[in-house]
Amino acid sequence: MTLVLDTLAYVRQLKASGFTEAQAEGLADALAAVMTDRLATKEDVRVLKDDVGVLKDDVRVLKDDVRVLKDDVRGLKGDLRGLREELKADIRALEHKIEQVELRTNAALAQLETRLTIRMGAMAAGTVALVTAIDRLF
Repeated sequence: MTLVLDTLAYVRQLKASGFTEAQAEGLADALAAVMTDRLATKEDVRVLKDDVGVLKDDVRVLKDDVRVLKDDVRGLKGDLRGLREELKADIRALEHKIEQVELRTNAALAQLETRLTIRMGAMAAGTVALVTAIDRLF
């Protein structure tokens, strides 16, 4: 809706108040230009209010979305803390198993060393006995 100014009536009113024809027409033209360019109509205000209402609804929806996202982030942080603790426990368990394997490996190596020492000693004694027997024969 546009604003309507009855410029003819306005010019007549100004002339009746003592303005010249040129002054009255100049003022009427100036007022008409200002009203057309700068004043909002009731329809403009209604459309603007509708737009503001839509924006307010959008802001409410966005606020709700932000709340949901914050809750999701809090939940994810909790999940990550739980996963971190599980991972730490798994690492500790693996470290313990590695220590156990290392201990068994070291024990097995020690047994092998002992058996090899005994065998080498037996072989050395056998060699000495063989050399002694050969030496007595000749």
